[in-house]
Amino acid sequence: MTDSPTILVVDDNPDLCEGVRNLLETGGYRVVIAGNGQQAFELVESTHVDLVALDIMMPGWDGLRTCEQIRKISNMPILMVTELDVPQVIHQAYGVGSQDYLYKPYESWDWPIRIAAILKRAHELGIQPRQIEISGRSVLLTPLEVRLLQVLRLVPSVWVPAGVLFQQTWGYSGEEGIHLVHAAVAQLHQKIEADPGSPTIIRGDDRQRYRIQLES
Repeated sequence: MTDSPTILVVDDNPDLCEGVRNLLETGGYRVVIAGNGQQAFELVESTHVDLVALDIMMPGWDGLRTCEQIRKISNMPILMVTELDVPQVIHQAYGVGSQDYLYKPYESWDWPIRIAAILKRAHELGIQPRQIEISGRSVLLTPLEVRLLQVLRLVPSVWVPAGVLFQQTWGYSGEEGIHLVHAAVAQLHQKIEADPGSPTIIRGDDRQRYRIQLES
């Protein structure tokens, strides 16, 4: 029998942590709680964890710093959970290694659905970065970034709405999805474009759509 996935929930609000624990344990997950970023980092070092759900606004190490530290030792999925509905924060979170985001307040069903989708994606795509060749350059991409490129390559030169890219790449729906796509594409520009400020491989328009231009 397969062991239940272990979810590390990190928040300085103990009542919230217990509420999330009840939701996830009902869904068959094993839950570990950390009240701050330092404790979360130590648990990741010493305990098997499949996914970290990480609040951003915490005393001491905030969620962004905690995510950055965890990324130095693990490629496991990290879900940011926050009240901050700010595109800049989503970009910052993506930049330090979190490719998933959940807004507060949330519905009780958001947790099991979101976590199941993230773990399913991690199982299908893996969690280790991959070296790929694109436009004559060798670049290191996350599995999600590779998947985003694959989705765009299915319809080369066609403008694809960011919402569609999100559903096809991340594997779930959410109001934060468009901002996550923008963050992922911005990161890809830094990795694959000769001039990230004037991209020629992945281009966007003012209608929140993207397309990939493959070499002929």
